[in-house]
Amino acid sequence: MSPVRQPFPDLVRAFALFGIAVVNVDFFARVALDGVFAGALVTPLDRLLWWTVASLFLLKSYSLFSLMFGAGIAQQMRSAASDGAGFAGRYGRRLVGLLALGLVNAAFLFFGDILVVYSLLGSVLYLFRESAVRSLRRWAIGLYIVQVLIALLLLLSVVALAAPGEPGSLGANNDLVIGGNRAPTDLLLSRTITSLPENTDTSRALALADLSISDDGLGTNTLSLVADDAGVFELVGNSLYLKAGTV
Repeated sequence: MSPVRQPFPDLVRAFALFGIAVVNVDFFARVALDGVFAGALVTPLDRLLWWTVASLFLLKSYSLFSLMFGAGIAQQMRSAASDGAGFAGRYGRRLVGLLALGLVNAAFLFFGDILVVYSLLGSVLYLFRESAVRSLRRWAIGLYIVQVLIALLLLLSVVALAAPGEPGSLGANNDLVIGGNRAPTDLLLSRTITSLPENTDTSRALALADLSISDDGLGTNTLSLVADDAGVFELVGNSLYLKAGTV
């Protein structure tokens, strides 16, 4: 007879999945890889919510979910042994199903899928199913050390390769620039005038267009006119003018 399924592990998994979803809401709410948008974390409520998510869930729910993944494998092994069934076939089918779900999720729903990673690492984990606790402990410590070293190497590489002012570069006081100022992405013209009636009075400057810059909101933007006829026009604030008496 199979052992009675305990509800506590399922509740822990549900809590971990909830935390992962809360952390990823930030990615769902903005353009992917675009950084924190201008105006974010301005109000006290914004900062409180960000602090709450970072303190309770960020990089914590993943660890908890990973722990329960390993506990689930142990539970499956006991269940297979109790039923007198082979563990390899049952476990392999679960990993194939997990891989299929992950591929569908990554292709159509969310680029940050972790199911594919779990299915691949779960295949490696199968090799350790009969290992002693002491051996598992040594492997765990070694993998943690390797992970820390890889993270440090990546950080140093980003700092070494980033240009001054870009994310990952070092500032004037050797402070790491996390979200550096990015170049404007677009320049929009509105209320444009492309032609003038023949009898238009040009003795005074005439507004031809209003300019709007799409930017991350960091730093300042300086506009200038570059063309053979640039001397005919002038920029006043965010507007383009035809200079007085030039036509």
